[in-house]
Amino acid sequence: MSGPPGSPRTGCRGGPAQSCRNRARPSASDANNQLPTRQAALGALSPRSSLDNRASAVNHWPVTVEAVAAHEAFHHRILEAARTLTEAEQIAPSACAGWRVRDVVAHIGAGARNLIDPLPVPDERLPLPSVREREHDVHVDIRRIWPIAEVIEELDHYGGQRLTRLSALQSEPLASSPLEVPGLGTYPMHAVANGLAFDCFCHLYHDIAAPGGPVQRELPPPTHEELHPVVQWMMWGLPQMQGPE
Repeated sequence: MSGPPGSPRTGCRGGPAQSCRNRARPSASDANNQLPTRQAALGALSPRSSLDNRASAVNHWPVTVEAVAAHEAFHHRILEAARTLTEAEQIAPSACAGWRVRDVVAHIGAGARNLIDPLPVPDERLPLPSVREREHDVHVDIRRIWPIAEVIEELDHYGGQRLTRLSALQSEPLASSPLEVPGLGTYPMHAVANGLAFDCFCHLYHDIAAPGGPVQRELPPPTHEELHPVVQWMMWGLPQMQGPE
């Protein structure tokens, strides 16, 4: 299978999604004990804090290897759904305002490619980094004229490479290294997997698939092990994205 436009296809990871069902099931109390309190997070992660202070605050957040498995499972489900889209489903409005179903797929593929080998975008088209949603629109707009096969191939090719990189971020010294994400806050690098699991879960189960989205598919219900890292990302991110109000 050929690679996406402008790049050879090498080293794409394939195969079925890794099962999360055999992992130890954390209890609600375990999850709560792992998460920083809202008060502590707000104090350490406020916009007035320095990056160093925020970095020290996030270093104690637990590494969640299950986030990589959750993201992998959601990634393969999105690919499977994308490959079976009819022409009508491809252009149907998704639950993500302003995007068709194929645009949501393009957004996920663009996000994977941007981590590995981003397409050049004219500087004048990019908004301020804090306006993250508009930046996503720019990358989706580039792909609106692509054949759907190229959109799916980009997601398959670069999504597989991203999964490999996410696994590497679960080990030190990278795992606890702070990463400032424009518009979203500062996180330990291992939490990138949580953020991507959250992103793929929401786009698949809410924006693409019914009842929230327009595509009728029998999707596997997400397991506790898959949802746990998604909820963790929400707990870590809300204090930073919403502010102290």
